[in-house]
Amino acid sequence: MSVPLMYIKKESFMHSLDPRTKMFIITVSIIPPIIFAYPLLSFFVFLLSIFWALLGKITRTYLWTLTKTVGWVLLLLFLVQGFFNPVGQTVLFTIAPGIALKREGAIFALVIISRLLAIFGIMYVFTMTTHPSDLLISLSMLGMPYKIVYALFSTINIVPLVSIRMETIKEAQKSRGLIIEGNPIRKILAFIPLITPLLLGSIIEAQERAMALEARGFSAPVKKTFIRELKIRGRDKGIMFLAVVLYGLLIVSGVLYPTFYSWLPF
Repeated sequence: MSVPLMYIKKESFMHSLDPRTKMFIITVSIIPPIIFAYPLLSFFVFLLSIFWALLGKITRTYLWTLTKTVGWVLLLLFLVQGFFNPVGQTVLFTIAPGIALKREGAIFALVIISRLLAIFGIMYVFTMTTHPSDLLISLSMLGMPYKIVYALFSTINIVPLVSIRMETIKEAQKSRGLIIEGNPIRKILAFIPLITPLLLGSIIEAQERAMALEARGFSAPVKKTFIRELKIRGRDKGIMFLAVVLYGLLIVSGVLYPTFYSWLPF
């Protein structure tokens, strides 16, 4: 089953916000984990991203997506830094001769992991609650060149689109008798029948998309217009004020109470 990385259509408070409002929330939310190297403070920022996910009614999908996509990467990061970081001196425990978890490496890993969770967490909420077309329109309204906006739009969609195409090719090849599951050698041999149509299909789709865009005047030197109009409303201003207050309190508390956030169980 593919992991949902794209927009999830729902009727929620977060979905109704202007994309520029959510971009503002992202901007203020990444400030605390960047300026402070406190894992606990970054974890509080991540908890706020769960709060935004609750407002978007995507909490279960959101947490499952994070676990599925970055959970094992963060675990691997902790193990590598904790056991093999050269700055490590204080041994917490040893699992084998020459292989020991060091305090300094574990702290460094926690700082990086907490920052990644805080930053990517809020970005996932933004991705799941913002329609790509609305994002494109809002960036254009902010003055970004249309070609750059489309490049960003394509980048956001390329991973899920390739994933969907890959699943389609797998099912088609399996229906033709291709055995994909099994030992590593069999999986390697099955890679060529899968990757070849994926690459050729992607090239053909890119050519067709380019022709369709040019037929619609993509490169025409005129001001682009949109069917949908986005506006900053009262709820957007209110939620931006709330974001400033919440993340501002975290910054102030980080300055006033550094000993509280610097506490670690080891």
